[in-house]
Amino acid sequence: MSFEFVSYFDIRISNLVAAKGCAMYFKHGHWDHTEGMQEFSRRYPVKSYAGEGEVHSANNMLQGSEIIEVGSLQFKALSTPGHTLHGMSYYIPGGVFTGDALFCGSVGGTNSSKAAQCQTEHIRKHIFTLPDETLVFPAHGPMTTVGIEKYTNPFCRNTLVF
Repeated sequence: MSFEFVSYFDIRISNLVAAKGCAMYFKHGHWDHTEGMQEFSRRYPVKSYAGEGEVHSANNMLQGSEIIEVGSLQFKALSTPGHTLHGMSYYIPGGVFTGDALFCGSVGGTNSSKAAQCQTEHIRKHIFTLPDETLVFPAHGPMTTVGIEKYTNPFCRNTLVF
């Protein structure tokens, strides 16, 4: 006979997922962003989104430019590779979740100069074309705005061509 301990926390999460629905948006597939995803999705019926091939256990693979509806919100997937091969950012009017693609005053590390160039090109194309007042929510560190990063980020400043 199998027995699985069900905690008060598990019951609260189950009730929340059942009542409100739940979705996970992966910006890239590094362990510090995906740890526990398989166990969580085994326990709770959630939708998960990631760039094509980025998080193998995600049940929705994205190319970029898809619109994802969650309740009354519509997120737009933005392709932001460079830190990883199929990195994604997610935009809703007023805010963009950039993962490790763009930080306050920095960008996520890459494994080659070609990947770094790809990253800044995609940031310029998909993030820096958003309104300047758009809040940027990176995976690590403080939030910022598109305008602040567009005009002051030392990793992107020399690549501005609109």
